[in-house]
Amino acid sequence: MQHNTNDKKYFNKLILKIADKGKYALEEFHIAYGRMIKVVAKLIVHSKDLVDEVINDVLVKVWLFSAKRQYLDKPLGWLYTVISNCAKDKLKECEIYSELHENIAVSKSVESIEDNDEFIRRIEFLNEEEQKILILKFANGLTFKEIANELDLSTSTVSSTYYRSLEKIKNNL
Repeated sequence: MQHNTNDKKYFNKLILKIADKGKYALEEFHIAYGRMIKVVAKLIVHSKDLVDEVINDVLVKVWLFSAKRQYLDKPLGWLYTVISNCAKDKLKECEIYSELHENIAVSKSVESIEDNDEFIRRIEFLNEEEQKILILKFANGLTFKEIANELDLSTSTVSSTYYRSLEKIKNNL
């Protein structure tokens, strides 16, 4: 059944369905508003991989928001703001990654990681899971999806742990 995604009643009902743990409510939300999420995210981040991560982040924010059971008078404006903030946060995370990558000067080969005392020093205070993810990313050049499969984690868990680890490293510089 086709719904008018501009209808604030539909949006708010869907949020309540998500809050009530409706089995397919989040998927229905993604079907209804995914095009908007994707367009806004792509406009800001300009990268398909990052767009997929932004979509995941937005859906998590929607799910968390649903627990508040608040009625939104301007739901599309709210959603646009959420998408925009998630996309901008993703770009900031990428900047952190880029700075760290330059600072550590890590090449893609395993040998240089093993011999790179600076890299080891920067990650030794992280917990074991964070270290594993960074090592698999830097030393083996694996994607988030490949790391997730290897460690039996979700891709979103791997990416959020990865970026959180980079933030910890940056704050520890």
